[in-house]
Amino acid sequence: MTNPKQLYEDRCKELEIKPNSALLELLPTSDVGMSKLDLSNNMVGLKGLVPVLDVVKACKEIRSFSVSDNQLTSPAAKEVGTRLTGHPTLTSLDISKNHLPLGGESMLELAKANQALREINIAETHIRPLFTKLIEYQLKKNEKGTAVPLVITAEERKEMETDEYDFGGFCFGGGGVQIEEDVQEEKEADDDENDDDNDSDILDEEEEARQAMMLRAMQAGGNRRKTVSSEVISKKDMTSFQARFVPKDDADTAWLTSTLEEVHLFSHLEDFELKQAVGAMEAINLSKGELALEEGEESDRLIIIREGTAEESKSGSTIRTLSPNDTLGETDLLYSAPHPCSVSVTSESLKGFRLDRNTYRHIVTKSSADKRQRYMGFLERISFLKKMMPAELMQLADALKSTTYKTGETIIEHGSQGMWFHIITEGTVEVIGRKNEEKVQVCTFTEGDCVGELEFINNHVCVADVVALSPGVRTAKMNRRHFEKVMGPCVDLLKRVADTSEVFQYYRDTMKEN
Repeated sequence: MTNPKQLYEDRCKELEIKPNSALLELLPTSDVGMSKLDLSNNMVGLKGLVPVLDVVKACKEIRSFSVSDNQLTSPAAKEVGTRLTGHPTLTSLDISKNHLPLGGESMLELAKANQALREINIAETHIRPLFTKLIEYQLKKNEKGTAVPLVITAEERKEMETDEYDFGGFCFGGGGVQIEEDVQEEKEADDDENDDDNDSDILDEEEEARQAMMLRAMQAGGNRRKTVSSEVISKKDMTSFQARFVPKDDADTAWLTSTLEEVHLFSHLEDFELKQAVGAMEAINLSKGELALEEGEESDRLIIIREGTAEESKSGSTIRTLSPNDTLGETDLLYSAPHPCSVSVTSESLKGFRLDRNTYRHIVTKSSADKRQRYMGFLERISFLKKMMPAELMQLADALKSTTYKTGETIIEHGSQGMWFHIITEGTVEVIGRKNEEKVQVCTFTEGDCVGELEFINNHVCVADVVALSPGVRTAKMNRRHFEKVMGPCVDLLKRVADTSEVFQYYRDTMKEN
């Protein structure tokens, strides 16, 4: 018989972390009859998750385990997959509402290893659509105890053939695996190739969104997925395009700029590119009961609510309420597909702004081409990026945003919730920590070094100021939402450096104190 509470306390002591008080109240002193452990919205963090997983592993009667909405990142999915492999009774796992874009492989391996598993909730985790489909397939196979049909697209087959992950067991031409050809998409691809051999590639981020929408359409429409189309932008079109300008007052311009910066699809744009997008947005005014979006119809516009409220519903059932600063139709900026829900105005009136897909895609495609030209040579020379493949470096270049700081200007503020990771491209910065509430000089970083990454990796507030030391410090920065997806191949190296380098002694000491 296991004492879950005592085991948890012992493991926390071994790992030198503080036990979670809410979890201590939940854990019994005996695992007899302990069939469920729900830590939803508990903020256990990656380090705090490890002793929890050890408890679950030791408790052989647990059938259901949830760490939904805990602000966990992809390394947490790896820990879950590793530590729960072989659990004899676990049938339901909920890791939803955590940012786990690189967690698909671990969850697929867990589903394959644990035949008792029937459910893995990965909603709102940003796990790649291909892995989402394969996880669902494996869980159905676990339930039925035999192979079941698996339909994959030609694009998904290509992804499986080129991915580093070993897709053993998902064999083509046998085992129920079928290739679904999409004649319409092949025709569009052929036409694009004939039109212009120099057509620029669609951004990696857009491709991921496209695959997500393909999967959503398949789930909504049965075995045969609806066509999801996108037009490739040629270099000629990209250079000749001029975005329109719609006049706005200063208040609306400032509000749109600050709001768009927080939207994932815009957070990597340079300031002048963001200004271009804001300038092209046009105002809309709707009355109570009017539909901003209709279920089943297609749209090519993003809408941001400035004033008023709206309700998102599907088949007559309310999903969520939308208020000022909320956006709708983000994926419409990327590809055309039927809307899965309707959005209707619930306030007396609603004021918002909208941007069309054509304008957005021209701005983003040109931004990507410019950044790759600007950053690729520099990124290839940075030591901690050596393990990244050329395609990964291009994806990193796409996500970077250039910013300049004057001498003495704060780049990262002590105690703040860090939102940016910086690679220093010019100049020197100084790291200023705290000791007995007094400021202390910790170290300096220069061209090719990075700052702000540990706050993302270990999910805590900033433990020091980072200040521009030389005139005209320039950084290439990346929003927190992009960091884990783009920097995944380098995270382990960055963590090892932080754990061993003398430069990070202050950081390690601060973490022990906290």
